[in-house]
Amino acid sequence: MKITGNKAVHALLVILQLSFSAAIIFSGPLFPSSLVLIAVSFGALIFALWAMTEMKFRFSIFPVPAEGAELVTTGPFAVVRHPMYTSLLAWTLCLVLGEPKDFRFALWILLFAVLLIKSVAEEKILSARFSEYSEYRKSTKRIIPYVI
Repeated sequence: MKITGNKAVHALLVILQLSFSAAIIFSGPLFPSSLVLIAVSFGALIFALWAMTEMKFRFSIFPVPAEGAELVTTGPFAVVRHPMYTSLLAWTLCLVLGEPKDFRFALWILLFAVLLIKSVAEEKILSARFSEYSEYRKSTKRIIPYVI
């Protein structure tokens, strides 16, 4: 069964994700000045790379899994269902905290909202494609471990 969802909505979500991320990245220094924030940023990068490795580098920025994709529930996916979103949010939050300004916090909140909406769209497709997805959802949080 081929499940694609609404391609226009998916494209809009990706455009918004990239726009808000870029606005955060380019509205301040590329590296926070605090060693703690640099360490958290590095941890976010490692977490994202770990997720990509678990997926065998078969992923898309669009919320639709590739044909023939398998459900991955190991590694960082055992901690959260969307570890690459978690990584992006952690990294961009470090950038915002490194040079805090109201508009940068607003951009981060908008990015969080877009990724939350995008994850809901993706999970509808994953639930339809993988019968075991509903059970997996019960054991892991969506984006933030132990929270949401």
